[in-house]
Amino acid sequence: MLKLDQSKLVSGEPKSGSGDIDIPKTSEENQLDAIIVEIGQFGHFQVFNYLLLCLPIICNAFYSISYVFTASDVPHRCNITMCDGLDSRYEEPFLNFTTPQRHGNWAQCEQYAVRSNLVGQPSCNVSSFDVGQRVPCDAGYKMTDGEKTIAAEFNIFCFDQWKLSMVGTVNNIGQFVGYLANP
Repeated sequence: MLKLDQSKLVSGEPKSGSGDIDIPKTSEENQLDAIIVEIGQFGHFQVFNYLLLCLPIICNAFYSISYVFTASDVPHRCNITMCDGLDSRYEEPFLNFTTPQRHGNWAQCEQYAVRSNLVGQPSCNVSSFDVGQRVPCDAGYKMTDGEKTIAAEFNIFCFDQWKLSMVGTVNNIGQFVGYLANP
């Protein structure tokens, strides 16, 4: 318990001086001033304790923000079975006649339909695809190289995008329940 020295308390009466008007302090303000004088300034010990208190908050912030990066949308396109091989990349020349463009980028969830009136084995050329008919991807997706996210790992694209939002929602609900469980 902190003991206050009564001699350090400032008088609550106004000073009489050369034309200065002083507003009298209440006894609560006097006690607060005395406590601040007794405790001292914000020193190295207080800074150290403050930083130690901030450490768990910073770690929790990293955990919360990591969702933004692990669940981010990966640039992808349809896997064209007639043209793509195991060594195919995201950008290939055959995309000009197999995949529509939207706003200057390849469509991520649809491709041009393969013509049904082809004779023999269909090959990867312009005449094999009907640019007037678009169909959803049916043979998986090709992604940019080196992307490691939840979407790429669990193949969550196009019509399954809501699942990524659900991951974030469940994460936030779990953190909220955890905060309530640990008072």
